[in-house]
Amino acid sequence: MRQWAWQQAVPPKEMVVLLAYAEEANDDGVCHLTTQELHARRLALPSMSTRSLERFRTSLVGRGLLQLVRGQASCAWRLAAPPSRQTALRLPRQTEGRSPSGQGISRGRVMQ
Repeated sequence: MRQWAWQQAVPPKEMVVLLAYAEEANDDGVCHLTTQELHARRLALPSMSTRSLERFRTSLVGRGLLQLVRGQASCAWRLAAPPSRQTALRLPRQTEGRSPSGQGISRGRVMQ
């Protein structure tokens, strides 16, 4: 995820925030980094306030690079990075026109 983050065209302070999320993200791009944990990682910009971190995160959401994912007990953040190779290999392949039971006519196009 870090490689994807480095490729994004964002201002330097937003890049630090994006890299913090990318560092903690799993193969699906999901990260459970709280604002307090993010603030504890501000080594690159020691004068950055919690409010500034929240503002930069909001900007990343506005740019479509980060998305809030709400759960029942907590929330997480998802990077807009394409799935990793490992995740893509785990996804089931479906064939268009085939019923969930595996019966039916295939039209020959593989959908992922």
